[in-house]
Amino acid sequence: MQYNVISQLDLADMPQDICGISPTQVAVAYNNYDSYEDYDAYDIAFEWCTIQFLTVNSRHIALDRELTFKHRCYGIAHYKSSLYVTSGTELYQYTLGCRMLKTIYGDPSDLYTGKLP
Repeated sequence: MQYNVISQLDLADMPQDICGISPTQVAVAYNNYDSYEDYDAYDIAFEWCTIQFLTVNSRHIALDRELTFKHRCYGIAHYKSSLYVTSGTELYQYTLGCRMLKTIYGDPSDLYTGKLP
């Protein structure tokens, strides 16, 4: 099978995660630093991220909107009109309009925490 590129979009930085929102929209999470070389996993002062919502159709990809959060974003998921974002130490539930509903889990005792199976 052969595929043809029909559209492309330069992204703001190196994505941390991506999830589907609808058949025509995806959300892409970025931690905000100047370049990948500047990334320090143990830099506790690094405390904000951006999630971009991209509209995708059969002809093009376009930036729809962009939200900024005051924590890191290592993973995102969408379920029943909520956006779930993990910072590595907390799990947050947001509306798609960026209103925080609640912190589901939080353990700031280390850089990355959580329950493993």
